[in-house]
Amino acid sequence: MRLAKSAPVLLALSVTLYTAGCSSDESGTGDDDSGGENGGDASDDVASGEDAATGEVVEIPDDVTEDMTFTAGTYIVPHDFRVHATLTIEPCVVIEGHNRIYVENGGVIEAAGDEDCPVTFTSSADTPAPGDWRSLEIKSTAGGESSFEHVVFEYGGRDDHEVVKVAADASFRDTTIRHADASGISQTDGTISELTDMTFESLAGHPMRIAIDDIDAIDGVATADVENETIFVAGSTLSEPATWAPQSIPYELFGSSTNFHIEDELTIQAGTTVLISTGNVRGFIQDGGSLQVEGTEDAPVVIESVEETPAPGDWRNLRFYDSAEPSSFRWTTIRHGGSSSQGGALYAEAEVELENVTFEENDGCDVRDAGEFVTADDSSSYRPC
Repeated sequence: MRLAKSAPVLLALSVTLYTAGCSSDESGTGDDDSGGENGGDASDDVASGEDAATGEVVEIPDDVTEDMTFTAGTYIVPHDFRVHATLTIEPCVVIEGHNRIYVENGGVIEAAGDEDCPVTFTSSADTPAPGDWRSLEIKSTAGGESSFEHVVFEYGGRDDHEVVKVAADASFRDTTIRHADASGISQTDGTISELTDMTFESLAGHPMRIAIDDIDAIDGVATADVENETIFVAGSTLSEPATWAPQSIPYELFGSSTNFHIEDELTIQAGTTVLISTGNVRGFIQDGGSLQVEGTEDAPVVIESVEETPAPGDWRNLRFYDSAEPSSFRWTTIRHGGSSSQGGALYAEAEVELENVTFEENDGCDVRDAGEFVTADDSSSYRPC
């Protein structure tokens, strides 16, 4: 089913479709009656449009159960809108939301705008404001990978819900999330295969909360006026090889007191900053895992506290169990960790090589070597525990 502007749109209940094109001389008509959160039964809501190929009137049900294409125009969705099939969204489409858009029960969204005319998910209010609508939620029951390229999400995040919630496979390229009353993207499940050239502006939260196994999908982040300017690393166990590249903002491990486990090779590239949350937070490198920290003289890696006013012992330590593979730190600064009773900022029961490593402002001591596992060059000095 392909929807395009070829005649005025007919009205039916609470999902209303305006088929105005991108140019100023195209127009459509329609208005909202009732349904969803604004009154009535959302399950009965339908809107009508016109099939560009046949000229026949088609219905857009509240639950999209057959493949559909939105062409250039404005689609007002003032209630919970459910996608249970493939919804293709072409350049210059504007979707004005009131509450939630669900992608579930085999549904997929393929939204592909272009640089000059993106796809836009926005508010239906005459005077838009952050939190006007809630979120786009890709549920665990969604079908294949939902994809978003040259897409703008704005004025979402009602009731502190992240604007885009991901629990199934998804990819994002050249995507902007702005003017939201919450965080931008939150991943709880599924695989995010790409997060390329992402822009976040005016958010009351983090730009992204991404699963630890998918952090290496990030390639380019720009932020402005964001409350928490860190990439929040969600989940507790890295179970596949990963590389963390430097971004314009640091990575944050984790937002609450917990432990994280590295069970495969994690490479941290030069120029990367990793912030560790305060409390009894420890990193366990174990079960074949390793850390390869590859700073350079001009672009060192920094591992430090997330606090604006950091202090020694804000976080506990990185502990390398005897089941870990050999690890190495080059041109790295490690600070604000440690506990003299719990093994310093680094606790080695497996091989750890230090080259041009600086320890600063750690609590009590810097390194506990459980048995000649630590090798350090002359440029790496530390206080042993």
